[in-house]
Amino acid sequence: VSVNEVRTLVIPNAAFEDADQDALLYSVPGVSWVVVAGGVVTMAPRTGNQGSYQLRLDANDGAGGLASALFVIVVTNAPPISTQYLTPPARVTVGTELTYGFTSSLCSDADGDALSYSVAAPAFLAYSFFSLRGTPSAGDGGNHSINITCSDGFGGSAIVSMAVSVNRLPTLRAGVA
Repeated sequence: VSVNEVRTLVIPNAAFEDADQDALLYSVPGVSWVVVAGGVVTMAPRTGNQGSYQLRLDANDGAGGLASALFVIVVTNAPPISTQYLTPPARVTVGTELTYGFTSSLCSDADGDALSYSVAAPAFLAYSFFSLRGTPSAGDGGNHSINITCSDGFGGSAIVSMAVSVNRLPTLRAGVA
């Protein structure tokens, strides 16, 4: 079962029997996102319910008789996905400031989990509130990767990458002057 996905399980008539032929009332105690109505178990886990659960299905005959069965349900997390392609900035020259922005819609999460963002970028770029900004120095010339990670807080993540190219300034050859 995935988060924010509703699943039903029909309890077979032969799953429990009552020697007195009393009507059975079913319940799954202790789990708010599991509801039993008649012979149908409905599971509707939400964000934060990810994990493995050992659940107990009780059959009560209303006359003091109770039988239980244990079962395991695993609630999985759907990771974020990238929803946009990042267009790399034009080639930047040493000594020229680079500013690059993106939006929170860079990724989406099917579970509706809140996403956090982190950025791995060259040292000359600082990240703050969906914006990269910095000025490359002479030692920063060449091609650099920028990786933006969208995380859902439940182990799911997506990485969106792009490259930035820093143009080195021309230099005077030694012995020429």
